[in-house]
Amino acid sequence: MGQVADAAGIQFRMLNSAKGPAVRGPRAQMDRDLYQQGIQKALQELPNLWLVEDGVDDLMLEKINQSNDDVEERVKGVVTSSGREIQASQVVITTGTFLRGMIYQGPDIRIPAGRHMRDTAGLEPPAVGLAQTLERCKFPLVTTRRSHFPS
Repeated sequence: MGQVADAAGIQFRMLNSAKGPAVRGPRAQMDRDLYQQGIQKALQELPNLWLVEDGVDDLMLEKINQSNDDVEERVKGVVTSSGREIQASQVVITTGTFLRGMIYQGPDIRIPAGRHMRDTAGLEPPAVGLAQTLERCKFPLVTTRRSHFPS
């Protein structure tokens, strides 16, 4: 990430440079498109890494122990939004900000969505299936609201 950030950087500066060393910190601004292209290229060139660009709607679980009302399960893969099953002995879940994402417009309009897509009027979809899966697995889910007003 650091090498790609250096290559895509358009501004580099040190924050709080007039203050003591304990509060100084580097800041870098990247060209978004160059950074995205650089990261994609770097990932594609890594050996033993298989990239799939899709959302995850469900976890594939297998029961390994059951006693009374308690069921112990182990992950054995994921089901993507396109219905593809991918076997995996371990899964890292990064929910981002779209878990049951909702866009509010005024007091009455609610649109299930993620963020606005760049350079279009389109919206990215929310992760509804994954939210339902995590609730079914008894993970606590918390919703936060953020307001961004156009300038």
